[in-house]
Amino acid sequence: MTGPAAWLALSNARLPTRVAVALLKQYRSPEAVFEALRAGHLTDVSDSLRQRLWRARNADLERETAELRRLGARLIPITSREYPPLLRHIKGAPPVLYVRGRLPDEEAPVVAIVGSRRASPYGRIVAESLARDLAAAGVAIVSGGALGADAAAHRGALDAGGSTVVVLGTGIDRYYPEQNYDLFETIAQRGALVTELPLGEPPRGRYFPARNRIISGMSHGVVVVEAPERSGALHTAGHAADQGREVFAVPGTVNSALSRGCHQLIQEGAKLVTNVRDILEELPAVPETRRPAAPSEPPPLARPAAVRRSGRPAAAEPGPPPAVPTVEAGSEEECLLNILTLQQKYIDQLVEEAQLPPATVSAQLLMLELKGLVRRLPGNLYVRVR
Repeated sequence: MTGPAAWLALSNARLPTRVAVALLKQYRSPEAVFEALRAGHLTDVSDSLRQRLWRARNADLERETAELRRLGARLIPITSREYPPLLRHIKGAPPVLYVRGRLPDEEAPVVAIVGSRRASPYGRIVAESLARDLAAAGVAIVSGGALGADAAAHRGALDAGGSTVVVLGTGIDRYYPEQNYDLFETIAQRGALVTELPLGEPPRGRYFPARNRIISGMSHGVVVVEAPERSGALHTAGHAADQGREVFAVPGTVNSALSRGCHQLIQEGAKLVTNVRDILEELPAVPETRRPAAPSEPPPLARPAAVRRSGRPAAAEPGPPPAVPTVEAGSEEECLLNILTLQQKYIDQLVEEAQLPPATVSAQLLMLELKGLVRRLPGNLYVRVR
């Protein structure tokens, strides 16, 4: 057993990461691990783990290799130059990654944007807007592909023609949640799907906390958009802090349960985010030549039968975004647009800050809303979209 087959077998054994890392450190390669197993020299692991390795060694690896090829996926061991460089150096780095699509360039800054699956309209707008602006600046966006804030972040990056990565909590041949099937297929063509789990692994609760260390480990920083006091997004932020990554948090209203986790992070020292510049100034510089061009008509979605899904219809993906409208320099529209940020504001606040009559502010906000630059939220709140 040599090369990719040995790495595939090691992955299929489903050893605890610390055990797999220790074996690779001791024996230098998966081939040597399996040779020691064959020769009866692998005495420093339990009987149950040796049995896992033995079953994995004798599995039909040719069939699995053919399945990966059919999916357009590949195996990337930690020794490969293609392995994400930031991830390689974290504690508990996965020995093997399954990847479908193209990973971000090694020189590109990478930011994770995470938040609640039940994100509010405000949270989804902020996640999408931050991702769009970061991607337009040449930053790759990583998230977990969940409903809510994660999906909004991926869509924002795609809208800007940038790179985005979904870290799955399933095998590379399983999509979860199924409602995001079309989104995942688009990302497989224009970004990358990544997992440490073998083929066929369904979503299990224990996989997602472990998945979070990969999201933060691939990134220079993690932005938490909305998070209750106990949430996967806060778990990801905890990994980021342990890994020495930047942690950012977007504030919300004081009476929102979805913002309590973000406010807690800010109290603990996370950087408060009100616009994309707050994030960009903490990242490595992006060469102008690496910034994406304005997105054109996206390629048609491939819908291969390779990826397992239920018969429920997938949510349709939005088409290409329209050209960004402009406002006249020095106008009342521009004045309001400059006052508005990703932080939601009441119309009374805008009247006070703009020093304009309430009727004028209402009229100009309506114009900005029609242009797609501002969005009105429940409670007569407004937030800047672009």
